[in-house]
Amino acid sequence: MNSTAVSYKGVPMLPELAELLKTWRTETPYPMDDDWVFASPFTEGKRPYWADSALADHIKPAAVKGGHQR
Repeated sequence: MNSTAVSYKGVPMLPELAELLKTWRTETPYPMDDDWVFASPFTEGKRPYWADSALADHIKPAAVKGGHQR
Protein backbone atom coordinates (compact mmCIF):
# COMPACT_ATOMS: atom_id res chain seq x y z
CA MET A 1 0.00 0.00 0.00
CA ASN A 2 1.42 3.36 -1.00
CA SER A 3 0.97 6.42 1.16
CA THR A 4 0.41 9.86 -0.27
CA ALA A 5 0.81 13.37 1.08
CA VAL A 6 -2.94 13.44 1.70
CA SER A 7 -2.75 10.36 3.92
CA TYR A 8 -0.48 12.30 6.30
CA LYS A 9 -2.81 15.28 6.65
CA GLY A 10 -4.50 15.82 9.99
CA VAL A 11 -8.18 15.28 10.56
CA PRO A 12 -10.04 18.00 12.48
CA MET A 13 -11.60 17.01 15.79
CA LEU A 14 -14.98 18.29 16.85
CA PRO A 15 -14.79 20.42 20.00
CA GLU A 16 -17.46 18.21 21.58
CA LEU A 17 -15.25 15.15 21.16
CA ALA A 18 -12.30 17.00 22.67
CA GLU A 19 -14.42 17.88 25.71
CA LEU A 20 -15.57 14.28 26.11
CA LEU A 21 -11.98 13.04 25.94
CA LYS A 22 -10.91 15.61 28.54
CA THR A 23 -13.69 14.38 30.82
CA TRP A 24 -12.68 10.77 30.20
CA ARG A 25 -9.13 11.60 31.20
CA THR A 26 -10.34 12.66 34.66
CA GLU A 27 -12.17 9.33 35.08
CA THR A 28 -9.73 6.80 33.65
CA PRO A 29 -7.19 5.04 35.88
CA TYR A 30 -4.55 5.80 33.20
CA PRO A 31 -4.56 9.62 32.80
CA MET A 32 -0.89 10.34 32.08
CA ASP A 33 0.28 11.95 28.83
CA ASP A 34 1.97 8.74 27.66
CA ASP A 35 -0.96 6.45 28.58
CA TRP A 36 -3.34 5.03 26.00
CA VAL A 37 -6.65 6.88 25.74
CA PHE A 38 -8.57 3.60 26.09
CA ALA A 39 -6.06 1.52 27.99
CA SER A 40 -6.98 -2.06 28.74
CA PRO A 41 -7.15 -2.91 32.44
CA PHE A 42 -6.31 -6.49 31.45
CA THR A 43 -2.78 -5.32 30.59
CA GLU A 44 -2.64 -2.82 33.46
CA GLY A 45 -2.81 0.01 30.94
CA LYS A 46 0.27 -1.07 28.99
CA ARG A 47 -1.78 -1.75 25.84
CA PRO A 48 -5.02 -0.33 24.41
CA TYR A 49 -8.24 -2.27 24.10
CA TRP A 50 -8.39 -4.25 20.89
CA ALA A 51 -10.79 -2.47 18.55
CA ASP A 52 -13.01 -5.56 18.23
CA SER A 53 -13.14 -6.01 22.01
CA ALA A 54 -14.05 -2.37 22.63
CA LEU A 55 -16.74 -2.57 19.96
CA ALA A 56 -18.28 -5.79 21.28
CA ASP A 57 -17.93 -5.05 25.00
CA HIS A 58 -18.68 -1.33 25.17
CA ILE A 59 -19.79 0.43 21.99
CA LYS A 60 -22.47 -2.01 20.78
CA PRO A 61 -24.08 -2.42 24.24
CA ALA A 62 -24.15 1.37 24.65
CA ALA A 63 -25.76 1.75 21.22
CA VAL A 64 -28.44 -0.82 22.05
CA LYS A 65 -29.07 0.87 25.39
CA GLY A 66 -29.42 4.15 23.49
CA GLY A 67 -32.14 2.65 21.30
CA HIS A 68 -30.17 1.55 18.25
CA GLN A 69 -30.72 -1.94 16.92
CA ARG A 70 -28.03 -4.37 15.62
